[in-house]
Amino acid sequence: MANAETSGLPAELGGKNSYSDGPILAGPLLGEVSGTRALVWVQARAESPLTLQLFAEGASDPVAQFEVTPRAADWQCAVFTITGLAAGQGYEYLIRSEHGATPRYHLRAAVAADCQQARIAFGSCFHDYWIDDLPIFDAIGREAATALVLLGDNSYFDETEWPSESGMMRAHLRNRNHPGFRRLVSETSTLAIYDDHDFGPNDADGNFAGRDRALATFCRVWAQNTYGTADTRGIFSRVRVGPVELFLTDGRYYRGVGGKSLLGRGQLDWLLAALRSSQAPVKLIASGSTVLAHHPFYHDWESFNRSAPAEVEELLAVIERDQIPGVILLSGDLHMAQVRHLAGRRLGAGRLGPDFWDITSSPLANTPYNEHVTWPEGALIAQIPDRCNYGMVAVDLARPGAEILLLLKDSSGQELFRQAIPLASLQGRPG
Repeated sequence: MANAETSGLPAELGGKNSYSDGPILAGPLLGEVSGTRALVWVQARAESPLTLQLFAEGASDPVAQFEVTPRAADWQCAVFTITGLAAGQGYEYLIRSEHGATPRYHLRAAVAADCQQARIAFGSCFHDYWIDDLPIFDAIGREAATALVLLGDNSYFDETEWPSESGMMRAHLRNRNHPGFRRLVSETSTLAIYDDHDFGPNDADGNFAGRDRALATFCRVWAQNTYGTADTRGIFSRVRVGPVELFLTDGRYYRGVGGKSLLGRGQLDWLLAALRSSQAPVKLIASGSTVLAHHPFYHDWESFNRSAPAEVEELLAVIERDQIPGVILLSGDLHMAQVRHLAGRRLGAGRLGPDFWDITSSPLANTPYNEHVTWPEGALIAQIPDRCNYGMVAVDLARPGAEILLLLKDSSGQELFRQAIPLASLQGRPG
């Protein structure tokens, strides 16, 4: 399908680099995928019905089809819910309407909960949408990741955009339509949280007057099963991916509301309860801001410890006290990659708590910080400030003593950092 700025549609609908023909303007994006169902996001060319046809891999006839009717009020964005998948099975899909059909895209149903392996890719800070040749997205695609987690600043609002819904939507859609990003997310299950630049102005928090607009536009352009709870608004949710459970947090909607807060009481209670109830061997908490970092002297970098030190201490203390195993922290924002390790703390009665790891990947496509920084705490064990990067968490429960690998890679997929972590070190043990 060809590309054009608008193809005769209003600029705010067509968006930068949207398709000039065919049934869709933007997408598709393969969103949350389970063993039996998958969500697929698109922005349609018109309000007429769209049909998604699902094929067994390589088959000529569809095994099922699903229909949605986009609405102008939703900017013609719509999400297909594909059901009846078999865990691990390979499929293909295409989308058609009266305006034609897309090519076929690959879709693999998620691994079953009892599977022993998963590969989670992650990263943050995608600003350089005008550069067509961004090989980092193809490098991530070659990882064949079970899921990709985008940790915020997935697009950047400028001062003319964050004051309005149309501005926010234009920013989301221009990044969504980048050719390399589009290739990646059409076939890789992609989940996201926002940070400040795709929520509002720089360092925006819950006092931002447009926070409900930011929440609504975010939910419109991603494809996840839930956002928040009935009692607590936000984009947070939990997603099971084989032996891994992802806990996607909202670090903006409640940040700075009523004092030193970041998650807010309702979301923090949800997160603690979700961690307690999780049966996944590995639990990844996804945050836009670093969790373990202490950097009070660098005002440009936010963190849990700067915004809500009591919340991060409560999080760590509950994990220790309630013996919640397998927790690792993923974070973004800094325009550099970092890895922090907090060895198990003494709990009394001759016991140590679990080790904590916080791995930061940033930027995917933005200017690297390009300067090594001396940080005021000793937990920092790796720092890569001079290049774009992405992270991987590779889990294999059949790899004794190294069940988890933390990896950082550059734009070509070249490995920059590797750390093997025994699963047993992520739980309390004798001191």
